[in-house]
Amino acid sequence: MKISPTLLFLSLPWLALRVQAQVANDSATQSAILAALPEGLAAENASAYEIGYAAKTVAFAREGDLEANRRQVRVSLGELTQAGTFKSAPRSGEDNPTGYFYKIVLNVASSNYHNLNTQDIIRLTAALRDGQNFLNGAKSNAITRK
Repeated sequence: MKISPTLLFLSLPWLALRVQAQVANDSATQSAILAALPEGLAAENASAYEIGYAAKTVAFAREGDLEANRRQVRVSLGELTQAGTFKSAPRSGEDNPTGYFYKIVLNVASSNYHNLNTQDIIRLTAALRDGQNFLNGAKSNAITRK
């Protein structure tokens, strides 16, 4: 079977989105977050801020698409938090690990440390919200209304 170049060209954006979609129970990302905790800390005794910062470290250290990395880390961190992996951190509210991750990522993005512009910051915010939507089973995106 021969695929026409036009069909291939038109399907590339769709294929790119499928490859970069977040997944549930990504053990590699979950393990990376736990491994990024500061020395001497474990999931049982780390604060919500320390866990959020470890997740930020993983999200910014990964190669690949800026948004897809943040989205997947957001999903994996949310799964760990909801499962009660972090005994010293709340599972819900603004001061849980995912809340701190969100704040830390936006602070880093807005500090221009990574040479991000306003559009990048908006894309990061959308990616983090998209990860939250995936985690909660939401079917629409509040930013694009799709």
